[in-house]
Amino acid sequence: MLTFFEWLKNIDTHLAEWASIYESVVSRSSNANKPIEQRMAKGKDVDEKYVRFNLYHKNPSIKVFPVSKIQDKQTKIDGKLEDGRWIGIKNSDTSNNQVVFQLVLDHDDNKPLMPQVENPAQKGRDAKSPAKVTYLLSSNRRQIFELDAEIIKLEVEEAIDEFVKAPKFEGILSKSYSASSGVSLVPVFTKDDEVSEYKVLAYVPATANNILNVYPADPQVDQEPIPGVLSEEGFTIPPQEVKVNPNFQKILDALENEEVTSVVVPPQKNQERVEEYVAFAKANNLKFRKDKLGNTDIVQKIRFAKTQEVLR
Repeated sequence: MLTFFEWLKNIDTHLAEWASIYESVVSRSSNANKPIEQRMAKGKDVDEKYVRFNLYHKNPSIKVFPVSKIQDKQTKIDGKLEDGRWIGIKNSDTSNNQVVFQLVLDHDDNKPLMPQVENPAQKGRDAKSPAKVTYLLSSNRRQIFELDAEIIKLEVEEAIDEFVKAPKFEGILSKSYSASSGVSLVPVFTKDDEVSEYKVLAYVPATANNILNVYPADPQVDQEPIPGVLSEEGFTIPPQEVKVNPNFQKILDALENEEVTSVVVPPQKNQERVEEYVAFAKANNLKFRKDKLGNTDIVQKIRFAKTQEVLR
């Protein structure tokens, strides 16, 4: 047996062995050790493709059309169904199949939660999103849950209300809170590309209350694209391609000018286009007013501004 001093002489060898073991363990679980939003962002593109392929293969009537990066950023959605409904696509990062709902940005755990939830500048991506449906990929990648996105928002609101009314917290969220419904409100600290941010995420379990349908998923589907409909690059858009309205960026650019108080878009006869403008305004914290032409359903114009006072 080596004496302590003999062992000490070989300390460099031992340290190298330990470092090798540690590196091996971390390499196998590096993704699991990252903050949740980094883990989810890493697999976002792959999982969205996986969900689209599986939905089409199992139910060809369900066509999820992807959106551009600009549309993703401006309207906070991941795709669109043929019937026009906006959708979100999530991958479950927990074993019990939960939607991770981005609720609050730039969280301050020394201040009450509710004013931060209501502050437009602090609203998280999912709190802003106009999505009607959320597709959640199960943790084992064998099921796709079709969830009612509006009910999920309602469940998050109910959890917030329950938390705020609990006297011992005084409305301040400094650590995780589990509501009686199973929804959890969790403050998290993330760091990505040297940008640090403190956020609040809501974990919403997939339950009978919010599940619309459940579809099977097959890992082999990724290897079996359908020519002309699906490809290795992603979902091929049919003629009804979802295009980004070029006016969106023009409106945002115009309102950046201090001399411009409001922007008006021309008459809109297409109700779906009107809804797109409304979703765009809500996602970018803009105020808007729709003026109709007389007693008709035709929208004569839509005015956008940064403050409600300008629209009065």
